[in-house]
Amino acid sequence: MGGAMEKARAAWGETPEWVRLLAEECDRTSMRQTAARIGVSAAFISLALNRRRENLDFVRARAERELITIRVTCPVLGEISGADCARERSAPFSGANPVRVRLYAACRNGCEHYNDKEKESC
Repeated sequence: MGGAMEKARAAWGETPEWVRLLAEECDRTSMRQTAARIGVSAAFISLALNRRRENLDFVRARAERELITIRVTCPVLGEISGADCARERSAPFSGANPVRVRLYAACRNGCEHYNDKEKESC
């Protein structure tokens, strides 16, 4: 068992799946590489592993999206990974690309994977 997993178990006791996957990825690669992979800073990874912050939803959502192989059904692209779905949702609008136009509309018009915080930032 690596150092990240030991820290997570000490802090969490019964580690949630997303924390376990985060720790395993840190032990397999490094904290910095894991942070880059899921799109957060290494400091956030450390906070999550050591349970040093009350609200870790941001890190949890990113860890689940990138480390758990979730498949979703996109009305435009068909079955895609949760990570691909998140990338498509956050990609900028381009009226020159018909697929981007369809994705932009589909994501913002009732897709269950598109949340209110993303709608506010547009």
